[in-house]
This record gives sequence, structure tokens and C-alpha cells, in this order.
Amino acid sequence: MNAEKDDMILEELFRTKLESAEVMPGASFNSTLMKKLAWREFMTFNPVKVNMFYVGGIVAAGIAAILLLSPDKAESQSDFIPENVVVKEYTDTTANQIPVVIEMPEDSGQPAGTVAQASANGETAVENNQSPVLVEHRALDPAVTRSESINREHLTDNRLVVNNRGSAKLFISSASNGCAPLSVKFAVASEEIDSCRWSFGGSGVSGEKSPAWTFAFPGEYAVTLEAFSSGKPVGVYTENITVYPRPTARFEINPDAVIPDDAVQFTNYSSGAVGYQWDFGDGSGSQQFEPLYRYRRFDNYTVTFKAYNEYGCADSVILHNAFAGSRSYIEFPNAFIPNQNGPSGGSYSQNGAESAQVFHPVSFGVIDYQLKIFSRRGILIFESSDIDVGWDGYFNGQLCEPGVYIWQVSGKYRTGESFSKRGDVTLLRN
Repeated sequence: MNAEKDDMILEELFRTKLESAEVMPGASFNSTLMKKLAWREFMTFNPVKVNMFYVGGIVAAGIAAILLLSPDKAESQSDFIPENVVVKEYTDTTANQIPVVIEMPEDSGQPAGTVAQASANGETAVENNQSPVLVEHRALDPAVTRSESINREHLTDNRLVVNNRGSAKLFISSASNGCAPLSVKFAVASEEIDSCRWSFGGSGVSGEKSPAWTFAFPGEYAVTLEAFSSGKPVGVYTENITVYPRPTARFEINPDAVIPDDAVQFTNYSSGAVGYQWDFGDGSGSQQFEPLYRYRRFDNYTVTFKAYNEYGCADSVILHNAFAGSRSYIEFPNAFIPNQNGPSGGSYSQNGAESAQVFHPVSFGVIDYQLKIFSRRGILIFESSDIDVGWDGYFNGQLCEPGVYIWQVSGKYRTGESFSKRGDVTLLRN
């Protein structure tokens, strides 16, 4: 308590005695005070004035720029290569150097197929969709191999790295797709290319500058050209050729149909087709799967049938004289040997033994019939209006003499067409 009272008394004494006194600081005091104030202001963030935050930002930006612009040896050692870089075998190697083909896009301003020599542990930029990618190439030491994966393949030090995406075309083709068998003509795109190595997707190879190749079977073929100029590689270019399958067209007609009486049924046995085109040979046609068609009259019609698949590939079948089997006709033999045992009346069956002993026609579609047999003197010795009854070689119960006899026939077919024929037949004896 006494200490506190003493302090209060002392404070009151200073206030009363020194209240009107004036104290002036020296020059050193003013300098020290200003420095402290300046440092405190510098340490306080003020967006209007330069302070330590600005200085720190400038320093940090400088360090980042140095790190970004400096070669990243760690990434270079990992040899990052994008998926679109194609790897090809290359056997022409020079000690401690690897030839590398760099194919630039057409809009890069650089010539396509640029050849670069990458020395041991050197780096070559490969254009990747206009973004440069550094690729390290090591010395050609058989003991040194690379383990990075490119398109799921391992890259070794004696391979050629080629970027195909965006590269200039090294050849042109007459077709990029078509139906099997597909014939394609190829030609190099530059006169500077003096030697070639073609690969037709496993179907064959060629060394010609302008080869023509036929892809016999459907499939996807990667045609690759390795081009050279004066013995040096110009580039490697690959283009896909797509070969589509063809359908198989096949059909049948009703074998028992007789035109024009019957409608003809066309039966479709095609495979691998989605569309059909029929030409009935009389100016009419159909796109139905199995049409039913009636002809107006009998004739030798040629039926054409085409089958199409979803790729537009077609196969066709042409049937000439499609209805020859149903053609109405009548024909006679030129000789026969009658039965020596007596007359038979002329009746016969096509499959019977008596058929060969009776003079009769072979016919189809006959609805009206009149047959007459004459001797060499013009005497009528046989007559029949039944197509199933022929001449048995007898006249008035007696076997006729061997020799030549004249026959004459007339009638009408079921098509409405009339016929009239004549000829001779030789009667023989055993």
C-alpha cells in the first residue's frame, strides 16, 4: 500500500513541475525513428506501393521461368513419346548415330520427310499435332536397350521413329475402298522418290514405283510405302484400304411351270444380301425377295438376277433360255424296227419295251395332233389323231417292206401356236 501511494505522489510531482517544459529530440533520434517507420510501412501490405510482396512475387516468377525454360533432364531420360509415333525397323545404322525421319504437318512450314541424324544422347524434336516432343536417342550399344512402350511395342536403339499423324502423303491410290476383288493402282507423290518398298497389308510386297495390286479377299489392309531418294530414306507413309465382301446370288424357277398358262415362282437362295433386282427378260422386273410372275406368251426369255449387300457390292446370275424345259415341241425319230411277231395296234408307253417298236413322236405341250404315214408311192398306210398311238409298221395286218416312208403331222400347242411338219422314216428288220 505504501509503495502505491509513493508512485502516485511521484507521478503528480512530475506533472506539476514538467508540464510546461519543452524537449527537442536530437538529429540521431529523428533518423532512427524514420527508419523504423519505413520498415513498418514496407512490411505492411499496400496494393498502391511497392513492398515485400511484390518483390517476393517477382523473385518467385523468375525462379519458375528458369525451371520451365531449362531442359528437364529427368523427362528426357524417360523418353516420353506419344502414342501416335509409329515405330519401324531400320537397319541402316551409323556408329553412335540413329537416322530419324521427322514428318511435319502440311501447315508447319517445314518440308515433310525431313531426315535428321541424332547423335548419342542427343535430342530430336518430333512434331506431335504441332506440339514438339523431345525424343532422346542413345548410342548404338547392343547392351543398351530402351524399355518405354510405344503403341504397346518396345523401342530398341536400331529402330526408325516416324510420326504418321498429320504427315504429308507419300503416295496416292486410285481407290481407298471397294468390293472384293478390288484392284487398286498406286503411285508415288514425288518425282524425287527413286526407289520404293511397298507392303500391302500382308497380302504381298512390291518394289515398283507405281504398282497395281488386287486385294482378292475382304478385309482392312494397311498399305505402307517406305520411300528412298538416292539411297537415303525420305519417309514412311501408311494408308488403309478397305475391301468389302460380296453377296452370293442364286435362284431357281418352278421346273413344272408351263408358260403362259402357269405363273412362275422364283425361289431366292441368295446369301449376304439385303436388296434384290429381277429382270424377267420381257421388259418387266421386280425388287421382291421371291416374286411370282406370269408371262403373256411363250418365248426364250433370259432372266437376270442381282443381289446387293449393305456396302453396295453385288453379285448376279444370268439364266439363258430360262424356260427351255417348258417349251412346247414335237419331234420324230428317223428309223425304227417293228415287232416281227405281229401288229400291236400302235399303243405304247414312254418307259415300255414296245416304245422302240412303234413309230411315235417325242413331244411336250401338244393339245391337237394328226399324224399320217405314206408309202413311197404316196399311198396312205397309217393315220392317228391320238398322240399316244403310233405306227407299228403293219398295213392291213401285214408287216410292211423295209424301206423309207413319208410322215406328215399337224396340230396345235397349248400356247395356241399351230405346227405342221413332215419328214421320212426308215423301217428296218432284224
